[in-house]
Amino acid sequence: MLLFMRKLIIVLFISLPFSVSAKLNDDWKWLVIQDGFMFPEETFANTLVYDGGAWSLYYYLEQTTIVPPQQRRFLNGQQMVLFKMNFDSPGKLTYIEPVERYYWYSVDGLAKPFIEDVMKILANAPGWNTAFSGEVYLPLRFRISGGRMFVDYNSFVTMGVGKVKIGRR
Repeated sequence: MLLFMRKLIIVLFISLPFSVSAKLNDDWKWLVIQDGFMFPEETFANTLVYDGGAWSLYYYLEQTTIVPPQQRRFLNGQQMVLFKMNFDSPGKLTYIEPVERYYWYSVDGLAKPFIEDVMKILANAPGWNTAFSGEVYLPLRFRISGGRMFVDYNSFVTMGVGKVKIGRR
């Protein structure tokens, strides 16, 4: 009987981390990457979101974004932001927000006005596909130099369709 109890206790201690990690994995979800955009796996429809893909949107951001001098010192080094965008009707961007809960967000709190400016530029960018509706994520990795934003075009490239797991820190 004592041997059985020891084995039972050992099995419980071994299985405990798996049950805890299963609960922690509820905060994670899979996103499908295509053309630089990320889609929730269950709603991925293989649809063009922006004419020319995310790379033409990145180019548009580089050409139109100017960083105010008071914000430049807070944007040193590589920065990464994950934007969540929702299109309620085809081609109409209803909201955009930086997803701070997720691992990708690394911009200092004092530089958030810059991120708000980028969100305005994204919302007004020409080229949103009028046939797309749904939720999409746009990862953006960039650096600031001399008041200009330079986007890393190759950070989120996959050969075809790939997947990435994101979730709470």
